Order: sequence, then structure tokens, then C-alpha cells
Amino acid sequence: MFRVIWVLGCMIGCSICTISFAAEGDSETAPETDELRRRTTGTSVVRDRNPVVQKNLRLERGAILKGLQYLSSKQENSGAIGDHFPVAVTSLAGLAFLGAGSGYTRGPYAQEIQNCLRYVLASVHGSSGFISEKKPVSRMHGHGFALLFLTQVYGHLPELEQGNVAHVVRRGIRCVRLAQSSLGGWSYLPEDSATKNDDEASVTIGVIQALRAADNVGFTVDKRIIGRAIRYVKKSQTGDGSFRYSLNPARGANGGKTSFALTAAATSTLNAAGIYESKELLRGLDFMDRRLSGSRGQAKRAVEDPFFFYGALYASQTYFQAGGSAWSRWYTELRSYLLKKQRTDGRWSDQAYGDEFGTASAVLILAMPIQYLPIYQR
Repeated sequence: MFRVIWVLGCMIGCSICTISFAAEGDSETAPETDELRRRTTGTSVVRDRNPVVQKNLRLERGAILKGLQYLSSKQENSGAIGDHFPVAVTSLAGLAFLGAGSGYTRGPYAQEIQNCLRYVLASVHGSSGFISEKKPVSRMHGHGFALLFLTQVYGHLPELEQGNVAHVVRRGIRCVRLAQSSLGGWSYLPEDSATKNDDEASVTIGVIQALRAADNVGFTVDKRIIGRAIRYVKKSQTGDGSFRYSLNPARGANGGKTSFALTAAATSTLNAAGIYESKELLRGLDFMDRRLSGSRGQAKRAVEDPFFFYGALYASQTYFQAGGSAWSRWYTELRSYLLKKQRTDGRWSDQAYGDEFGTASAVLILAMPIQYLPIYQR
């Protein structure tokens, strides 16, 4: 009942994100009115008393609640969520709990967030700072997602725990620095990019977002690392505005492949790095708009299978930062699709990375207008 009351409080108040924690003897102050107004300006979730808008808000709240309940039900004793890529998926699930408004010490999913953190910290590979499973199936993708989760939960932590997490984040940043290839990217394992000089765009994009998030919360990140990585992303753009898989010539034809999902990830990363009006960003957005228009405005048709949730999550970040009609068009159609595709047990199915990944991604998309995660704020 506590969790139901919590989500029912979500987006009421000013029709968005005043979240009530209704456990007896426990309360958490809602954002001040000015802050709440700032967070809602320009988003599709507005203070609108229109019955249709209110119905949509209720549907979103219910979908988020069911998704979080599903993720909670899949958490193992170790804290891990997901069988296929547990470090990456557990980190995304932790972000979903945080992004929907729960805190680390208060809120209905505080215990789940604590468990996610415990698992991520237990997955650090000794002094190397590499965060992955013992057999690193999540690889550098997971390392990037783990660092992102650690930076977003960091401000919620008690002082003693902040010190422990700060140590892990610093080692994780060092791992990234040592693993960067000469072209500025990263590959699947730290040694691949550091010694074999390999790189891959989707890994690079995840690492950049994590570095920017770490920098934003006060960790020291060498600006030269981010600068080289941003140049890598920009060089990955092709003539039609899309972004390719790799700059490594040894990858042959596969390295030149482009996709909507990679382009969405690249443009969202440029935004995350504070680049809002570059020619590369605008050309990437133009490519995405053309693909979306060619798909009759349908997000599912624009994002290629089997990477729908990966592409949709990054595209949502890009369009949310763009705001205005671009965001409204994208989110309205995608929200409708997500609400239709949610299973009765609360999950969204994902054939590529598992249902826990799909569910965490869908919750993050639906909760994005709330802007509780600093990395997603405008």
C-alpha cells in the first residue's frame, strides 16, 4: 500500500511530480514551488486540468508503478537484477528507481536502491577500478552504466557511504582514462582499446555520459579525455547525419554501419556534454527526424529491432533536451506504444538484453519529464 500511495502522489500537486512518501512517521518535503515550476516548463507533462491529460497522467503513473514492482520482484539476494548483463541492467534499474522519485534512505524503493548499490560495489575488479561481473559479460557498457548510477545516487548517500562510493568512482574514472584508444573511443574491454587500439561507438557513448555525470557532481575528470571522446563522436558522423559503429578500420564494413539507435545515442551524448547547437548535433537530429517522418511518426518503426529500448531511451533523451514540438511528437507516440506493450506483470519484453533491461528503460522514458535524475535535466 505504501508504494501505491507513493506513485499516486506522483505528478499530482501541480499535475506532475510532487511525490508523497506516506509511511507512518516518515515524510519527505516536496520540491519548492519555483523548482517544481522550472522542472515542468516546456515538457509534455504540464499542469493541465484537461480530462484527457489527467487520464494520461494516471496511465503513466500506473505503468511506472507496475514496472518498478516488476524490477523489485526480479532483484536477487545479491542485489543483482537481470540474468544476461547484470551489472549494466542493475545499474539501469537503480536509475529507474531513482528517476521515478524514490530516494536511497527514504521512499518505497530505498531498499532496492541500496541493494543495487551493494551489487555494483561488489562488482569492482580490484585495484583496476573496472566494474563488471567476474566474467565481464556487461563489459565496458556495464562499466559506463555503473558509473552513471553511482554518480546519480551519490548525492542521496550518507556521508560515510559517500566516501566509499567516491573511492570507487575515482578508480572507475582512472580505468576509463587508461583504456581510451588513440582515436578517443573505448571498446568492449579496457585492454581492447588500451592495447589493441580498438573502439566502438555505443561503448564510447556510454562512457562519455558517465564521465560528464561524474564531472557534474564534482569529481575531477580530465577535460582532455572528454575532449578526445567528443571529437571521436563527431568524427563518427556520416554524410547523411547518422553515426557509424566504429572508426577502427580493422572492423571493415561492420565499422561503417549506421543506425537510428546509434545516432540517437550520439546526439544525446553531445547534449550530455553540454553541446547543444553544433552542426553535428543538428545534422543528427535532422537524420532522426527524417527517419521518424519516413516511419509515419511511429517510434517503433523508426528504431530498428532488436535494439528498440536502447534506441528509444537515447532518442527520448535527445528529444527531451530539444523540447518543443520535437519532444511532444516523439513522446506522445512513444508513450502510447509503451502503455500498450506493457505486460500484465509490469514488464516490457526485450529480446536483445532481457525484460529487466526493457522494463528499466521504459520506466526511465516515462519518468523522464519528472527530471529527478540530474543527467536528464534540461
